[in-house]
Amino acid sequence: MSGGIPENGRVYLKAMLKAGALEGQIYVATDGESGNFRAVALLFPPGRRMFHSDAQCKYWNTFWELLDSETQEWWNQFREKMTQVENEVFGPNGILKLWWVNLMATDPPYQQRGFGSALISKICDIASEHELQRDIGLATQSNENSLWYQSLGFKERKGVDIPSKPFGDHFPCYMLSRSSRLIDSHVF
Repeated sequence: MSGGIPENGRVYLKAMLKAGALEGQIYVATDGESGNFRAVALLFPPGRRMFHSDAQCKYWNTFWELLDSETQEWWNQFREKMTQVENEVFGPNGILKLWWVNLMATDPPYQQRGFGSALISKICDIASEHELQRDIGLATQSNENSLWYQSLGFKERKGVDIPSKPFGDHFPCYMLSRSSRLIDSHVF
């Protein structure tokens, strides 16, 4: 995704967070002792997508300009494939009807301590407060993460392999969704 250049990855993360601060929502989980961030979630409400408005695209363009042509071509193919899969799973432009989690990350030393689960619970609360039933959707790139989301009430809707040449053969991508109003004692 970053063309093998770590700094590009940092620029991409900053672009995501700036786009989320502009038109999405960012939530963090902190520990009670230090107040340090332990997990972060980036969420876009129905009708919004990351890097799909002119205002957000300036952040994407900052990242895009750093990439070599081979990585740019990979991104073009990746975005086309993801749009195809999203439309298969959620219907044409169906992703715009969902609360979409673009980023969910927990600092590795603090995983399995409830920080990520707390953020998913918060996202479910936010989505369920709206008049219409709103589902929550996301994509993840590991079977382990897919299983974790499933333990929180998500259903795996589709798994696909995403070509990743020239950076490797492929990587998995799992599309999941759940109702924001799902009552599950494991989650809440």
